[in-house]
Parts: sequence; C-alpha cells; structure tokens
Amino acid sequence: MNDQQDISINNDQPLPSGLANKFGGWTAQAQNYPVFSPTWFRYRALSFVVPLAFFGVVMIVIAAFSKGIRSGESPDAFLYVDFACTWIAFSMFFFLGRWLATLVYKRHWRPRVEAIGIAAALILGAALAIGIKEGGEYIHSTRTQNLEQGAQVHSMPGTPVDATRREAESSRGMVVVADGANQYVMEHGVLLNRLIEVILAVWWGGGLDLLAYFRQRRALTDALAQQELERARVGRNEAEMRLSVLAAQIEPHFLFNTLTGVRAAIRSDPARGIAIIDHLVDYLRATIPQMRSDANQSQVLLEPQLDAARAYLGVMAARLPRLSFSVECDPALLNQPVPPLMLISLVENAVKHGIEPKPGPVHIAVLARKIDGESGARLELVVTDDGAGFSGATSGSGIGLANIRERLAQLYGKRAELVLKARAEGGVAASISLPIAA
Repeated sequence: MNDQQDISINNDQPLPSGLANKFGGWTAQAQNYPVFSPTWFRYRALSFVVPLAFFGVVMIVIAAFSKGIRSGESPDAFLYVDFACTWIAFSMFFFLGRWLATLVYKRHWRPRVEAIGIAAALILGAALAIGIKEGGEYIHSTRTQNLEQGAQVHSMPGTPVDATRREAESSRGMVVVADGANQYVMEHGVLLNRLIEVILAVWWGGGLDLLAYFRQRRALTDALAQQELERARVGRNEAEMRLSVLAAQIEPHFLFNTLTGVRAAIRSDPARGIAIIDHLVDYLRATIPQMRSDANQSQVLLEPQLDAARAYLGVMAARLPRLSFSVECDPALLNQPVPPLMLISLVENAVKHGIEPKPGPVHIAVLARKIDGESGARLELVVTDDGAGFSGATSGSGIGLANIRERLAQLYGKRAELVLKARAEGGVAASISLPIAA
C-alpha cells in the first residue's frame, strides 16, 4: 500500500535527467548539444534512420504489389523510379540541409553571417529535395500519359474499350459543365495540397531546428553574459577582500614603525617624540575611519586620498626631519573618482624603499594632474622621490604594487596602468594613469 501511494505521489513529477535522456531516444540526446553542432547532427540523423527505413520498405511493397493486385500485370518499373525519387527526396529533406548547416556551423563565422549561412544551407537542402521529388513525379506522370496515348491509338471505334473511354470522358465533361462548384473545390484543393506540402517541407527541412537554433543562441548569449557578470561580481568581491586585507596590513605596519620612531625620539629628543605622537593622533583621526569605509568601495573621491597621503607624510616628516614633501592637485580634480588606498600605497612604497635607505635630505612630491592623450583626457597620480632608486630596492616587484596592477586591470582593463621609472636626478617616479570620469 505504501509503495502504491509513493508511486501515485510521484507519477506526475519530472523524470531525473539521466532517465529522461535514456528514454527520450536520439532526439533527446541531440537536445543536449548546440543545434547544428556535429554531435547534434549525428544524434538528429540517427533519429531519422528508422522512420526512413520503414518508409522505404512500405514503398517497395506498394510498388511491387499495387498493379498486380489490381490487374494481374507485372509492376511498372517507372513506379519504382517514382518511389525511389520520393524516398531520396525524403532523405534529403531530413539530412542534406542539416548536414550543410553543420558545415557552416563548424566554420565559426560571425553570428550574423553564421545565421544567414545556416538558413541558406537549409533552404538549399529543401530545394534540392523538392527538385528530386518533382523529378520523380514528372517521370511517372510522363510515363502514365504515354501509356494512355498508346491505349487510345490501339483502341478501335465500337470496341468495349473505346466505348468505356468515351463514356468516362462524357461523364467527366458532364460533371465539369454541370457543376462549377466542383471545379472550384478542385482548384482550391490543389492550393491546399500545395500549402500542406510547403508546411511539411519547412518542418522536414529543418525549419523548427532553425527556430531552436535562434532560441538557443539567445539563451547561450544570455547565459554567457550572466557568467561574465558573475565572474565580475566574484572578482570585485575578491578585490574588496584583498583591499580590506591591505588596509588592515597598512595600519599595523605604519603604527609599529611610527611607535618605534617615537621610542627612539623620546630617548634623544622628547619634544620631537611628542610632536610625532601629535601628528600620529591627527593622522589616525583623519585616516583610519576613511580606510575602513573605503575598503568596501571600488571608487572614492580623490580629495580624501590626498589628505591621507598628506597626513601620512606629515607623520613621516616628524619621524625623519631630513624628509620634506609636497602635495599638489588642481582643485577641479578633487572630486574625481579613484580606487581607494592606491595613492597611499605608492607613498608608503616611496618612503620604505626610497627614502629610508638613503641618508641625507630627501624629498617626496605627490602630484595629481590632468593630461591629454590620444584616448582623451586622463587623470595621472604621480609620486616622485629622490631616494635610493631601483639599485637598492625592490620597488618594481613588491606585493603592494602587484596588488595595484591587478586592481587596475579588474576595474579598467587596459585603460589604466601603473608605471615606475628611474629619475635622471635619482630616485623613482611612480605614476597611475586613469580615465577621467565624464
């Protein structure tokens, strides 16, 4: 009882995909592949083999016994020709156009050209099939007319054959003359037959497969677009996560180094140590909340990033009295969107790899400017130093710089870049070039 109840509950549910494909035949297997792909065509062709074979056997039986059953005569060879042409035409309907369309599909043309080529292939296959079919019917009708004309020549007036013929002709003439409505029906019956033939030709010749091809192509395009959006979303999430990690790394690294400097300054110059602490408090008050909120955004305004760089360099100048700095920007660019934490990373990189290793007076300049290039106006963020340069540092291959390059590629593709160059007067110039927002 329980088994019957389970079956009654599940008897209107879809079959599992494995069972559906197993019992769906070759047509179901073909639906698992792109329409007009080679594998699709192989399964689609296999689905036509059994019906065509059965149809061929039926036609052979009809051709062999039809005349013998009616009059005891031997089968007409031209009837075999007619049936053979019909069978070949059906085979061409099912195979030729689809095969030609598969050849077009394998060329990987542009979507519009591919669609036109596939449609033309199906039309060509159907046209050739219709030509074969009409040729067979023409041969058979010509043979039938010749037989009738021969019978008329050999029949003499007064014979039963001639009388029967004249009686039939008289009957047909009476029907046509007496009942014009029958003629109307016959003419429209021919039109209806032609319409049915056209519908069948479109169906057999792959018209429905062509519609499935367009529907599938739209679905695949939408699916690929969805995948791209999903990849972009995942990439953005990963970038935001790395950005959060970078922000978390910047804070303790900077704090540890600054506190170490405060301890050293207190021993030798307590006043300078107090000044460093005051600058550090101002820096933390201005930048820590900003870093944590910006870490979840892909674009922020340029002005807070310049303020963070200015505050950072203020702390570093208090730690290293030999350091001087400048931060310059056109006021019209302060509201330009930029990726967060990139500028402060370049400044920190210049201090760590350029300024700290070099004894004596050093200078860092931060500049935000607008430049005109071949691709239009661009925003350039430049950090220059006159420190140790590339000879004593790893400025071009650090993790922070690699992170900047990856984030620029994710956000802008090839429209943004990070460039590091050695300066003739010593030190390094690091610049980030971004497209200016309209």
